[in-house]
Amino acid sequence: MTVLLSAYVIEARGLPAWQPGTLFAINTVLVVLGQTASTGSTESRLTSFSASVAYRRGHA
Repeated sequence: MTVLLSAYVIEARGLPAWQPGTLFAINTVLVVLGQTASTGSTESRLTSFSASVAYRRGHA
């Protein structure tokens, strides 16, 4: 993907050669932030779900 982005940004859009690296870095930061937020929001749910399954198996 990085190679295709570089070729598109430089050839088709006519932007400077340093632009693809900057775009890739911004994309990486956005992906990390999104994954961190989604993991944080689901972490407590997964823990409580696991606890409820364990409780039900012990008291079945």
